[in-house]
Amino acid sequence: MEAASEVRDFPAAARLRQSAFRGAAWGVLGCAGGVFAALLVTAILPPELRGKSAAEAILQGRVSAGVAVFLACVFAPLWETFIGQLLPLEILRKLKVRPVLAIALAALLFGFGHVLNGGLAHGLVATVAGTILALLYTRERAAGVLCAFTAAAVAHAVNNGIMLLAASV
Repeated sequence: MEAASEVRDFPAAARLRQSAFRGAAWGVLGCAGGVFAALLVTAILPPELRGKSAAEAILQGRVSAGVAVFLACVFAPLWETFIGQLLPLEILRKLKVRPVLAIALAALLFGFGHVLNGGLAHGLVATVAGTILALLYTRERAAGVLCAFTAAAVAHAVNNGIMLLAASV
């Protein structure tokens, strides 16, 4: 009986694994968008309007490397994907809001949450990231909520990991 159960579950496991791999790829590509957005925001916004650095605690050594990696690559991606993609996109889906509008609203929510944490510059860059994550979530949603959540959370974790590594160099 156990072998039959494993065979039935394989397609779901394969879909989940594919979503995770796609999320990792989107996370790497999303870094390019994030870097471009950060350079643009830095060029446009005067320093007094940018706000504090989101990586300030890490750069000043107030947080250990292990804690920084856990927060940036595990906790934040899981929590923020739940709050910034899963909840708003599923609610908007139930309300039959068009996907383009749902993605825009989820991205703005994601960006606003980051304004509260890191200032205007961080929020604007996070809005770009939120657009990418919401787009990925919506694209993967056909495979199910878990696949969509996994893809977006992995993309977020990969993006944060690369940015954390770049900030520490």
